Amino acid sequence: MVRDIVACARRSAVQPSCLTFIAFDVEVVSCIKKSAPEYHCFGIANIWPTGWRWLDELRALRFARRCHEAGLDGADYNAHTNVVTPRVVDHLHSCGLLCAVWVSRAPARNDSPEIWRAMAAINVDIFTSNCPETIYQWWRSSKTAE
Repeated sequence: MVRDIVACARRSAVQPSCLTFIAFDVEVVSCIKKSAPEYHCFGIANIWPTGWRWLDELRALRFARRCHEAGLDGADYNAHTNVVTPRVVDHLHSCGLLCAVWVSRAPARNDSPEIWRAMAAINVDIFTSNCPETIYQWWRSSKTAE
C-alpha cells in the first residue's frame, strides 16, 4: 500500500511542498515518510477533550512524542484549547515539528474566529477549516492588523 501511495504521489504533477500526508495510523504515515522523505507527513491525534485540561494536555504531549519518535514532520490535533495548549505547541516546535489543527464536520463549534484566534495566539502552524473563504478572510485581516 505504501509503495503504491508513494509511486502515485511521485507520478503526479503535485510538488512535494504542496502535498502533505496525514493519517491516524502513525506507523503507516511513518512508513510513507521513510519511503518518501521529500513529503511532509503528520500523525492525526484522535484526542477528544475529557474536561480535565491536564489530562488532555498530557495525552497531546504523548502523541507529540510518538510523532517525533516516528520521524514525522508534525502532529494534527482536534482544535480545542484543552488539547492544543501553549505547552503542546512549544514542545512540538522544540522537537522541530509543526502543529496542525483540524475541526469537526460542518457546522463545527471549533471552526470559529474565537478558536482560530486562540490557536494563532499559541503559534499553531496549520489550520484545517470547513469555512475556507471565511478563515482566509480572517487570516488576511489578522495579517493586516500586524
